[in-house]
Amino acid sequence: MSGLAINYSDFVFEFPEFANTSESLFNQFLIQAKCYISDEDYGVLHGEARRLAIELMTAHLLTLNSRLTEDNQSQATVVASANIGEVSVSLVPPTSANQYEFWLNLTIYGTRLWALLSAKTACGFYVEGSPQRVL
Repeated sequence: MSGLAINYSDFVFEFPEFANTSESLFNQFLIQAKCYISDEDYGVLHGEARRLAIELMTAHLLTLNSRLTEDNQSQATVVASANIGEVSVSLVPPTSANQYEFWLNLTIYGTRLWALLSAKTACGFYVEGSPQRVL
């Protein structure tokens, strides 16, 4: 079984905002994205849905990397409030059931990925084990 073929030109076509990202940087983060989401096309996430999930994870990782390197942030966080003079702005991040959901909600790509994964796994998973035997 071979994995899905995802390439730079298709990615930039789907996400033109990454047109200035080098192909080598894209490939670096594509490899990392495949560590989170397998490129083996099976299960409830298959075909174009799996391709989109991997591309969204790649975009999520590229965005977080950009924030960390270009904006000189020490960590990826959601700003809860800001004050400039007499003007105050507060944003409440969406509630997250776990750290993975919180981490994905740090970018619009992660939020889209979380929605896709939630839609595809709405009823959860059943992992089959060994047959039960009646003695």
